[in-house]
Amino acid sequence: MCMRQSFFYNLSAARVCGVILVFCVQLLTNSIAVGQTVVANMKITTTVQSVCTLSPTSINISQYTGAQVVMNSQINTVCTVGTPYSIMIDGGQNISGSARRMKLTTAPQNTNNAYLSYILTSSGTPWGGDLNSPGGTSSIPSVGTGTTQSIPITVLLPPNQIVMAGTYSDTVVVTLVF
Repeated sequence: MCMRQSFFYNLSAARVCGVILVFCVQLLTNSIAVGQTVVANMKITTTVQSVCTLSPTSINISQYTGAQVVMNSQINTVCTVGTPYSIMIDGGQNISGSARRMKLTTAPQNTNNAYLSYILTSSGTPWGGDLNSPGGTSSIPSVGTGTTQSIPITVLLPPNQIVMAGTYSDTVVVTLVF
């Protein structure tokens, strides 16, 4: 009988241990599964502003000998994608009527021979002498691409101008409106 009790005792102890083991596993599993997950959306927004930059390239004509001179340059712009803009060039500091002129920067400057006329064009179309000149375009419209856009500029010095020797200069204002 002693063996039997011992056998049943061991069997009961094994059952109790098994039940305890199952309970512990279930307890651990339930405590892991008890955690909850919550999901929410986070909105991220911004406003892209229309922005443009303007970089005209100066033009240096080495010399004028009375023959026609043609020099090419460009105006570089960068505008936000889809931004409409226009570029305008004024008549310069020495405009006479609708004619652009460079002025002699060395003495004597008080004579009609102290001015050298020039013409500005873009892709063959003359820029007007001023913003409202009917003799050429007053602005060049375009739409931004987000990358550099180059607008070609050509300076033409007509031939056979009677001018004094010296250095001539003019400054035009390039305006970008967007």
